[in-house]
Amino acid sequence: MLEEEVHVHRLGAMGDIIMSLCAVANLRKRYKKIIYHTSQHQKNILENFLLNFVDKVVSEEEVPWGEENFVNFYGYRPPHPLFRDFHLIEDFCDEADVNFNLEIPAINLPPRPLEYSLDEVKGEKNINITVQSTAGWSRYKEYSKWDEVINLAKQQSHKYKFFQIGGPDDKVLENIDGSFLGKSFDENLAAQAHADLHLGIDSSFQHTTNLNWVEKKKTKAIIFFGSTHPETFGYKNNVNIFADLKCQPCNRENKDMTINSNVPTTECPFLKNNEALCSRKITPDLIVEYIKLYT
Repeated sequence: MLEEEVHVHRLGAMGDIIMSLCAVANLRKRYKKIIYHTSQHQKNILENFLLNFVDKVVSEEEVPWGEENFVNFYGYRPPHPLFRDFHLIEDFCDEADVNFNLEIPAINLPPRPLEYSLDEVKGEKNINITVQSTAGWSRYKEYSKWDEVINLAKQQSHKYKFFQIGGPDDKVLENIDGSFLGKSFDENLAAQAHADLHLGIDSSFQHTTNLNWVEKKKTKAIIFFGSTHPETFGYKNNVNIFADLKCQPCNRENKDMTINSNVPTTECPFLKNNEALCSRKITPDLIVEYIKLYT
């Protein structure tokens, strides 16, 4: 018999909340009702999305600390920030006392973005590719050559159309065919869900490539890993590009973003022209070859 309800709690960041859904999905097997507690900021952004998996989303002021049916998703257990060869989602599953599983129940595809309909008007099927280039917590997660990747890919085929997704303050890439920057999370997610391929970094929209869509399954993705490691944060259904240097993963974060964390915030000692070695080692040509392979 199912128990009545469970309260789960994670303030942020966005990617961690999305990762926690693997544990939440398993809690659904034991509870009739799941209530997700998060920050007001994340509630404003993610509430519509989270309601695909939980029954109610509430702000942090209503957290029932100490209640019996309460799960606090903390994660990041040792040896983090050193390399760990098991996924962060394992932490969340252990905290919820459920079996570890990277799969999430399929949800319905959102409406197709109008920006993608241009190919139908012209009678030719374009290859729509979303790109996320900016990470809020660490510039060392970022890859500096997305503009070169886009230009090289377009030289290979006029069918490649690139659409940037992310936050309102992200730097706009050159030669893109459309942008969802500054639009709602739901609109950005719809762009990725209907894309033929996603290019990105270890940030929020890397974790949404783990979503299953009823009519499509997962969106294929090519993900660059710089300061973090795909064993801890990545998904095997993606192409995870990683330089595998001795200094990786460093798990460096931006000093102004780190709160109560033991990760390094000092400048990378291998910077050159403001680009980390782990980024310099990955050429745009390599990524374009993967684009050609997976489209």
